[in-house]
Amino acid sequence: MLAVRKLRNFVGLFAGLMLVLSCGAHTIMGWDAVRSQLSKTNAGPELVKGIMLSWMFGGMAMLVMGAITVLLFGARIRGQAVSLEPTRVISIGYVVFALWVAFSSDFDPFFLVFLAPAVLLGLASRD
Repeated sequence: MLAVRKLRNFVGLFAGLMLVLSCGAHTIMGWDAVRSQLSKTNAGPELVKGIMLSWMFGGMAMLVMGAITVLLFGARIRGQAVSLEPTRVISIGYVVFALWVAFSSDFDPFFLVFLAPAVLLGLASRD
C-alpha cells in the first residue's frame, strides 16, 4: 500500500508540473495564435485587450493551480501530512471544463489536453 501511495504522490507531482508547463504554452504560444487570428478580423482594440486580459487570467489560474498541486504533492513526498482536498477540487474543475470544451468544440481532440492532467490529478488525489 505504501508503494501505491508513493506512486500516487509522484503522479500528482507530475500532474502539477503539467499544469505549470501548460500555463506557459497557453499564455505565450496560445495567445500568439489567438492574436494572429484576431488581427484578421475587424475586432476593435478594446475587444482584443479584453480577450487578452481574460486569456492571461486563464494562464495565471493554471499556474496557481499547478503551483498548489506541486506544493502539496511535494510536501507529501517529503513525508508531511497534507490534505489533498485542494487537488481534488482542481481535478474536478478541470474535468468539468474538459467535458464542457469537448461538447462545445464538437469533440475537437486538441482539447483532450485539459483532460490528461485532470485525470492524473484525480487518480493521484485519492486516499
